[in-house]
Amino acid sequence: MKVKISASYSGKLPVASFSNVNPGFFAEVETDLEETLGYKDLTAYIESTQKDLHGICLKNFQVVAEQAKVEKLKNDLKGFRFYATDSGQYPSVTTILDPDFKAWISDEELKIAIAEGNINHARAARFIETGEWVEPKLLDGVGADLLICKGRIVDSWDFPAMVEKYKIGMLKNGRTIYNHAHKYAGTNDAECLYPLGGEKDGTLVPTIIDFKRTPDKDKNFTQMAAYARCDEMSHIKQMMIVHTNSDTAQGFSKPIISGAIDKYFDVFTVKRQQFKETYGI
Repeated sequence: MKVKISASYSGKLPVASFSNVNPGFFAEVETDLEETLGYKDLTAYIESTQKDLHGICLKNFQVVAEQAKVEKLKNDLKGFRFYATDSGQYPSVTTILDPDFKAWISDEELKIAIAEGNINHARAARFIETGEWVEPKLLDGVGADLLICKGRIVDSWDFPAMVEKYKIGMLKNGRTIYNHAHKYAGTNDAECLYPLGGEKDGTLVPTIIDFKRTPDKDKNFTQMAAYARCDEMSHIKQMMIVHTNSDTAQGFSKPIISGAIDKYFDVFTVKRQQFKETYGI
C-alpha cells in the first residue's frame, strides 16, 4: 500500500526586529509499504517518520532564526564579523574577543585602525608570497585604506630585515579556518617554522604568526590560540607576535613567542561562552 506522511513546523522568530515574521516549513514523503503490515507496526512507522520530518522542519526554522539574530547584530553593532558555514553563522575570533571595542569605538577611529591593519597585512602578505617588500602606495587593493589613513602610515617597518635576522623560515600566508566544536572561525595572518621557545638552537616547529600594530600579549596570544585550535591547525606548536609599527632604528622589534596554547585557549573558551550568553550566537 502507498502511504504519504508529512510534518511541519512554524513559529515566530525570537528576534525583535523580525517578531512579525512567521516562517514555516513542510516536509513530506511518500512510500510503499507491505499490505500485510499490522496496525501497530504501521502506526509506529508513521510516528517515527513524522518525528524525522518534524526534526528537519525544526532544524530549518532554527537556521532562519539564527540568521535573523546575526542580521540584527550586524545592524545594531558595527564591526561584528561572521563566517557562513553549513552549520550556520560563526562569529569571528576577533569579534568574540573584542566586541566592546568593535561596537562602541568611534566610526573614525575604527576606520583608521582597520585601514592601518589592512595595509600592514597586505605588505606582509605580498612579501611572503613574492619576496617583494613594496611601499604601501604600490600595493593593490589598499587605495581606499590609504585615503582613510590620511598620511598616518609611517613607512618604518622592515619586515624582511626581521625575517633575516631572526631566521624565520618557510613563511606562508594564512587562510580561513574553522572550529566546529565551539562554532567560531577566523583568518590567521601567517605561519612559519621557528625555533621552539625562540631559542637560537631550538628545534624548528610550526609557528602561527599574528601581525599587530600595538601588541597586547595576553589578548594577542588568546586570539592565536583560538586559531591554533581550529580543525586543521593541530600541527601548530607555538605562537609569534610580530610588531608592525616599530620605532627602533633598525625598523623592527624582536618577535614575541609563547608556547602556552592550551593556557590561552582556556581563556578563549570562557570568552566564547560569554559571547554566546550575551548575544545568543
